[in-house]
Amino acid sequence: MDNANTPPTSDPTLNGNGNGNGTDVIDKARQGTTQLVHQAQVKASEMMGLAGDQVKTQLSTQKDRATDGLQGIVEVIRQTGKSLKDQNYDSAGQLADTAADQIERISGYLQGHDVEQLMGEVQSFARSQPAVLLGATFALGFLAARLIKNADTGRGGSQGSQDYLPPASYGSQDSYPGGTHGSSGF
Repeated sequence: MDNANTPPTSDPTLNGNGNGNGTDVIDKARQGTTQLVHQAQVKASEMMGLAGDQVKTQLSTQKDRATDGLQGIVEVIRQTGKSLKDQNYDSAGQLADTAADQIERISGYLQGHDVEQLMGEVQSFARSQPAVLLGATFALGFLAARLIKNADTGRGGSQGSQDYLPPASYGSQDSYPGGTHGSSGF
């Protein structure tokens, strides 16, 4: 097609002709886009604030549960210490009392600080001692995995522990399935 034979369009904003209207449309589009981006940023900030508030509320609830649980543990350890002392195991009883005191201090510390303060202290510690924090995180993860594994085993999740228990219907040691179980130590 020959451009000389093509009539100009009647809309000056589309071809850029006529009193700068094409740049007006571009400017209006930029302004609209800027407004949309700003609105999206405000909404995202509001959503993050709400999510942060919900996380803080849940962390506060978990902190309260943890302190209540620690208080229960303190009571059990104190009772154990008293029982040990009553049975003339004074050093073990004293050790239990010391452990109960330490756990009680931790519980008091948690009760005396809000979630934001605790998070700030963890962040400060992470900046000053990243290797220790990484090691502690690994250790806690390993401990959690072991606890979960043991909990599954205790609920019957593993059949391996049941293979070694003889049924009550078998009489003597020689009548177990799989042969004789004499004095082999198993």
